[in-house]
Amino acid sequence: MCVKYDTFYFKDAKSFLIDQSEEEILKFIELYKSEASAWDISSQYYPIFINSSIYSHIPYQCTTSKCEYCNAYIFKKIPRKNNRKMELFYCINCNHTNDKNCKCSRCVEKRNQDVLLNKLAFIEKWNKYYEQNYSGSYDINSLSVLDLVYLQLIIRLYAVNDEYLSFYKKSKLEKNVYPSGNLNIEGDLKEKILAFIARKIIIPVKNIKPNTETFEDFKKGLETMNFELTDWNLNIRIPDANEISSLKNLSFYLNQKKYTSLECDFLWKEVYDYLIKSYIKSLSEMYLDDKIFDFTIDLFIDDLRDDFSISKTLNICYYSINSTHFNMNKYKYSDPKKINTHFRNRVVEAIEKNKNQIHLMKDFNLPSILKPLLIHQFILGEVLKIKEEITYSKLNFKDSF
Repeated sequence: MCVKYDTFYFKDAKSFLIDQSEEEILKFIELYKSEASAWDISSQYYPIFINSSIYSHIPYQCTTSKCEYCNAYIFKKIPRKNNRKMELFYCINCNHTNDKNCKCSRCVEKRNQDVLLNKLAFIEKWNKYYEQNYSGSYDINSLSVLDLVYLQLIIRLYAVNDEYLSFYKKSKLEKNVYPSGNLNIEGDLKEKILAFIARKIIIPVKNIKPNTETFEDFKKGLETMNFELTDWNLNIRIPDANEISSLKNLSFYLNQKKYTSLECDFLWKEVYDYLIKSYIKSLSEMYLDDKIFDFTIDLFIDDLRDDFSISKTLNICYYSINSTHFNMNKYKYSDPKKINTHFRNRVVEAIEKNKNQIHLMKDFNLPSILKPLLIHQFILGEVLKIKEEITYSKLNFKDSF
């Protein structure tokens, strides 16, 4: 800090004006305040401003105004030419400035106090909101078998130290993250997580660390299901528990769960139907102008699932699509009803023809573009314990469970 003539404060100790008389300093300040351009000023004082700005050489001037904290006289600096409204001031006694991030001790203390008061107000509003919106909990036995499998997978992927769920950090299976930090979650899993949040099966942890300026912003983020706002918990009770169970206890309960043959049958249906319908739809897009309807598939898929493995079903579907495509071209028709009728008839014929000689059928591989979803991979590997799902059929259940 350099004060000259008790009138000027030089923030830049290298200012050429420090060695000038009071008269010369005032003269230079008036020149800067005039209509003279920066070029004109630089020309008059060449070569002083070759490597520095003109404004940095101008000192603060003592005024009759007093500091709001220590009552000392404050020093003010004229505004820049390109910003006439921004006049700087500085108190050489307590270092107070008009910067919004002033680092004087009083301003720092005031900001810290404001932060504390805002945090306390935030937490008070949050506790009230939490009690109003998350007071109830789910008995684990009230959830569907598919819900339980999804929750088991979600805990395995996103549990942190068996204490809470974190959806914006990298999971054990997914390596790519969005620029915002959100996980690049596979579509079906993200949709299910959002559904669980909407149903309040997945809820925010109660002891949050606010990362928004206001509670209203935080509440809005929750309503739009922003994963990054907070950590999450499961709003579920295991049997004989009176309150929400810890992730550790829930994980242990789910990992020890024994699924009945009916539950395994249902889970196998989820995987089988998804893969077969996806396969038929992909072939329909390529060869039948995407004219095979879902309800057509529903007419025969139960019969396929009862007797045929995925690999044998792919065989039937492929030749039925091929036959339908050939028939369309031969008889020059594109009516969706005719296409669906012909396709359904070919599948039903194939079922009747092959159900007593399945061992003679060729196994077809699933195309590389079609693969089980993340939840289906988990069902096959961790719940049903199936290693060769492509050749697996419902008839094997009795041997496995």
